[in-house]
Amino acid sequence: MNNRNIKYIFYGFGSAYSLEPLAKYMHSKEYDVLEMNPASDNFSGYGDLKEIKNKNTVFLTSFHPLLDTENLARSGIKNFNCAAPLEIIDYIKPIKSIYYPHDLTPFYSNDEMPWCNLFDLFLLPYKNNLFYRIKSECCNVLEVGWIKNNKLNKKVDIDNNIIYFPSNIYYGMDESNRIKWFDYIPRTIPIKTGNVSEAKFNKAVELAKNDGYTFLESSLNIFQLIHNSKLIITNGVSSIVTESAMSGIPVVTMLDGIETDESYLKQLPKLDWVYPLKLEEVKNFIIKVQEGKIMLNKGPNLLKEFDFEKAVEAITE
Repeated sequence: MNNRNIKYIFYGFGSAYSLEPLAKYMHSKEYDVLEMNPASDNFSGYGDLKEIKNKNTVFLTSFHPLLDTENLARSGIKNFNCAAPLEIIDYIKPIKSIYYPHDLTPFYSNDEMPWCNLFDLFLLPYKNNLFYRIKSECCNVLEVGWIKNNKLNKKVDIDNNIIYFPSNIYYGMDESNRIKWFDYIPRTIPIKTGNVSEAKFNKAVELAKNDGYTFLESSLNIFQLIHNSKLIITNGVSSIVTESAMSGIPVVTMLDGIETDESYLKQLPKLDWVYPLKLEEVKNFIIKVQEGKIMLNKGPNLLKEFDFEKAVEAITE
């Protein structure tokens, strides 16, 4: 493949766009790169796709293959014009389509498995049962490490050693746009959200700030924040649980009621440093940790650094 005459399209949505470091790396190596993130303020629409339809393109995505405007709206994320990755593949007909996950729970869902053979290559963070299932049922699979753990990361230096990463945000909003999950953490705990440009979400953040909560910059690298922390807080079965657990960092996850406690407990890692707690237990647990009355368990770091050279070689061959 004459890869210098090819446009490489990187596509995702909000925090489900994990490919930015790889896009920046390839751009620095003078590959022709186009990034598309409909949740970004810089997104100019899908007009660019008309010019490259049926031309030499490689399409890379970290977004759920079937998730589009209608499906996003069902989950509470509205006011976005969002094409599903499979729609884009069908429209532009790239010479190669590649998938890399945006989180670790799981890499690729069972509901999406019937369409995995529409991708030519899966780049995955590590080898597990799903890695081998995709490899046997669908297409080529390559282990390249976790993209949030990469050599391009800027060093993160913060004073806080406990951070809350909220999940299921839209399910937790009341009619006034307040996020009820925040009621269960002390106001001294900083909050880190994804970079989503949406009016309802922004209003919720402003209301929380008015209530005394503080927010970290959305651009800060999640992986480094986790590794610099004593304890991570999240809710549900967020990827943050798996990322923290596989990094050996203690993590509390709130059993937030979106699913039954039994359902959550079946999905969560069975590790000594993963603490599933009922909502009413969370604040007191955090306070006791801060007071030194609870000693947290830790584990080994199992997430490998992302291998840019290995990934680019597979993408461009």
